[in-house]
Amino acid sequence: MPERFRQFADSVSSLSADFFTPFSKAAGTSLRFSLEHQCLWWQKPTDSSPVVLPHATYPSVPTLVMVGDMDTIVPREEVRKTAALFPGSTLVQVAEAGHLTITWTQCAASLQSQFFETLQVGDTSCTRTPETIWPALGRFPLVAEDARPAEIDPDGGNKIGIPERKVVTVAVATAIDALKRTTIGSGNGVGLRAGTFQTSIDTNGNQTTESHRMCFCQGRNGEWHGHVGRRQVVCG
Repeated sequence: MPERFRQFADSVSSLSADFFTPFSKAAGTSLRFSLEHQCLWWQKPTDSSPVVLPHATYPSVPTLVMVGDMDTIVPREEVRKTAALFPGSTLVQVAEAGHLTITWTQCAASLQSQFFETLQVGDTSCTRTPETIWPALGRFPLVAEDARPAEIDPDGGNKIGIPERKVVTVAVATAIDALKRTTIGSGNGVGLRAGTFQTSIDTNGNQTTESHRMCFCQGRNGEWHGHVGRRQVVCG
């Protein structure tokens, strides 16, 4: 076990400080709430009877093997080995799916149902397109002037300049980030830079997400406030 701790520490130390940007390296490698830390205490296996006999043969029957490209429990390499044991098997990888592939997308569920009924795999093109885009924003500007300016509606009457359009970008990004993250956990959370958001759903299924002092950009003096330089940032 001490050797595993040393190996883990060496691996972490070799990572650059911005490896997990916008999160710190300490947050990205914390073992406090991680299931993976159990591997540090994993006992060395003892010899046991093999699951199957050496040189076992497998029946040549219609076989569909599915794997999610985000499965962190059974690696794709191991799934490929299993699929290769069955002559004529079809291995299908499903985009943005985790473990228990059938539960992640309607595409995967439909393919498996169809296979059970017809013993034919059919068209698998739907597995290459994610059905759910999981919450994430592509850019995290610290100050508004580093943001990309919002695009102008060619049919509208734009009356603001580039600095104001950059503020629009971070304002929209702050709202979108909160709305996307309502799909995780309880629907409540903290903003990327400051503040919080809370979500409620009424009896008719209508969702309301409220923000409280949420800011997306930081002032140049390092303090959280309502302005970045002369430009207002997102504060709910």
